[in-house]
Amino acid sequence: MKNSEQNKARELIEKFIPDGMICCDDNDIMFTAASRFYEKVGDTKKHEQMEEALEAYDQKLEAYFSEYADMDDDDELLWDEEDLPFC
Repeated sequence: MKNSEQNKARELIEKFIPDGMICCDDNDIMFTAASRFYEKVGDTKKHEQMEEALEAYDQKLEAYFSEYADMDDDDELLWDEEDLPFC
């Protein structure tokens, strides 16, 4: 990847994931893409930041859905996607 392409990619990432942004249902795909980009270009610090944000989001999802772990396939879901508390 050329430096000019890397710079454009970094600008896009910083535009869509400003410092301090929390990873959530609305933007987790951007965090995933950014993490892969930073890993590929060797930016360990930024890669780890993205991975930590993704892990925190994953833990929130796991905790939220763990209360529904005993549901059968026939059970009705008690939430609507728009009601998720993560964004």
